[in-house]
Amino acid sequence: MTRFDWKADYCVGEGKIDAQHEQLFMLANKLVEASDKKDLTACAMHLFRYVHAHFRHEESVMRQVGYPGYAEHYAMHEQQLARLTEISADIHNDRWTSERIVDFMENWLKVHILKEDVRLAAYLKDHRETGESTPHAAP
Repeated sequence: MTRFDWKADYCVGEGKIDAQHEQLFMLANKLVEASDKKDLTACAMHLFRYVHAHFRHEESVMRQVGYPGYAEHYAMHEQQLARLTEISADIHNDRWTSERIVDFMENWLKVHILKEDVRLAAYLKDHRETGESTPHAAP
């Protein structure tokens, strides 16, 4: 059973970011469905690496288009990475709870994407409509 379902409503209009977000939903499901510490550790490590790469790409896009909310968005990314690091430490020290992981993932996937990334999407859309090309550059 998947806990986090990707919906087209979550798209921000930049193909690579949207594909990464969809992948993050899949990784989040794997994390919360992990059956033992070994699986949980492997899923957490994979998620952390993927999230880090995703954030760097998203930040690159924001810099390229001159996104005015870049500094705040970057700070949110750093907070999320710090929280993932804490969760990883909790997993390592046998202090994790699935509820904490679910709360983190729900907040990040549903709140950050639906609120903050949608703001970015609106900016990218406005950029396209003014004739400026939306970058497709890598991380």
